[in-house]
This record gives sequence, structure tokens and C-alpha cells, in this order.
Amino acid sequence: YTTLFRSYLALGRVEDVSSMAGFCNEAAQLAGSAHRVRDIQPDDPDAPNIGTMRQFTQRRYATPLFDDSETVRALGYHSTPRAEGLAVTVKWLRAEGRIREELTS
Repeated sequence: YTTLFRSYLALGRVEDVSSMAGFCNEAAQLAGSAHRVRDIQPDDPDAPNIGTMRQFTQRRYATPLFDDSETVRALGYHSTPRAEGLAVTVKWLRAEGRIREELTS
């Protein structure tokens, strides 16, 4: 008697990977906010002090960041596009009163 266990990777779509600023700005746009953030290079002279977050800027990441093609092939799984997921999240946050209207005016 043998039981096989499989693990699958379900992270999102490779084409939706972006910088943190890109992610935040997309959410802000969907929320109707004019506020934007920018990517920084921590070694630039005008870069803000980002404290312990600096460790993440010094890591090297794979390109592509992940490959879930086996999960898609085995399970027929398809991730929700980021824009669609963010739109649902922004709608929920607004319904919960978590998006201040003065930020979207």
C-alpha cells in the first residue's frame, strides 16, 4: 500500500510580478488615489533610510521569480490576474471603511 503525496506551487502569474512600488501604485490607482510611491536604490545619495529592509535590496532573486507551469499542467490551476485581485481587494477595503475618502479625493 503506497500513498503518493505531491506538492504544488500556487503564487500568482509570472507576468504580474513587479516591484513593490509598482504593486502599491497599481492598488492606489484602482482605489482612485493620486498618491504614488517610487522604487529606490538604497545606495543613491538621496535614498531614505529604510532600516532593516535594506537586507532585501541586497539579495539576488531568480528570473523568473517562480515557475508554476507544473501546477498549471497537473491541476489546470490558473491564478487570478493581479489587477482583478487588487480590484476585488480595493472594493472590499472600501466596503469595510478601510480606505479613507480624503486619500482618494
